[in-house]
Amino acid sequence: MQIYNRHLTDILIEKTKKNGIITLIGPRQSGKTTLIKSILPKLTGLDTAYVSFDDPDQRLRFRNSTIPAMQRLKAPLILLDEVQKAPYVLDGVKYLFDKGETKQSTIILTGSAQILMLRQVQETLAGRTSMLELLPLSMAEINGTSAKECLIQTIWENSRFEHALASKLAFDNMDTIRAKEAVRDAVLAFGGYPPVVNAFDEAEKKDWINNYRKTYVERDVPDAGGVGDIEQFIKIQQLLALRTANLLSYSDVARDASCSPNTIRRYLHTMEITFQAFLLKPYHKNRGKRLIKSPKIFFADNGVLLNITRGGITPGALYETFIFSELLKWRAHNHIDMELLFYRTSAGMEVDFIIEGQGITIPIEVKNTAMVRNTDGRSLMRFLSEFPQTARFGLLVYKGKEVIELSPKIFAVPDFALFG
Repeated sequence: MQIYNRHLTDILIEKTKKNGIITLIGPRQSGKTTLIKSILPKLTGLDTAYVSFDDPDQRLRFRNSTIPAMQRLKAPLILLDEVQKAPYVLDGVKYLFDKGETKQSTIILTGSAQILMLRQVQETLAGRTSMLELLPLSMAEINGTSAKECLIQTIWENSRFEHALASKLAFDNMDTIRAKEAVRDAVLAFGGYPPVVNAFDEAEKKDWINNYRKTYVERDVPDAGGVGDIEQFIKIQQLLALRTANLLSYSDVARDASCSPNTIRRYLHTMEITFQAFLLKPYHKNRGKRLIKSPKIFFADNGVLLNITRGGITPGALYETFIFSELLKWRAHNHIDMELLFYRTSAGMEVDFIIEGQGITIPIEVKNTAMVRNTDGRSLMRFLSEFPQTARFGLLVYKGKEVIELSPKIFAVPDFALFG
């Protein structure tokens, strides 16, 4: 199985030098254990002590004597995997940290089910831990492109559009472009979970995704709590997945599912805390405009999404979900402090994504097409005219092969050039 260079690795290495506590969360099978157990020790050269709480014997040992068990883990790098299955361990970590017994070590906690991790971390390790997220593989990680080589990262760091760099990336040799487009098409159809990316053929990919979803429903959902009827949960998950990249109306979904809106909210919360679905909030900065206040819903991985819906997603919604996923991975794996939003007025003017942070606002429009026209940038132009102080340029992401200046400050950029 190929092991990929994860963009989060450099950030994780820097944090291990500070001898503190790091909490690494993310969905099941996103590569957390591989990163901390196989990659990190080799790159840091540190001796490690590893405990997986997937092992029931380890859970029992730590439950009966947490402090002594922790004290026996004498290593510069202490790895506690799947801690959400043994949340009582966090009290021991806090106790030893506050006493100074762990000051010569870095402790890394990992967890898949965000509900237990976040509640316990906030109550027990508040102010003592750094929180990091590892999501499935991004296009750049699959291509072997470093974070610094990604155009989106360069744009963010320099607060401006790098036209020369964008053109260079887009006008690579055709073999390289075809290879990157092939990666794009594979992630678009099957998602980015490492076992799927490494799978030999399409049948093996689909089989893994099917088993993943089965395990998620049978194990992760009950562990997260709040779900009393698994069959009803599956039905609601399907109804929500069919709405990916669209505005969410709880009442509409509740009507189709023959249940209450509160049930939809509760089950969607379970999907959120297990990293399967995300709500995108609207951008509200222009008080003079009548703006849509409902969120948009997105599912995190295209492969899982298509498995849930049995392919019943429009190509446009599928492509927009893919771009959302790449933006999410870029933010998480580079530990970027920014908000990801969308913009829509009651009159129907919409910009698919808004990136906001460090004093700048970047509107992004998504087009599921290999060709674009100047008129495709109209929504971006209107957004720039409404927010001239912070929005200095706009991007249109599409499936083409070249960077095109649609109008002053509006640039069409191929997805493989923007995301690596």
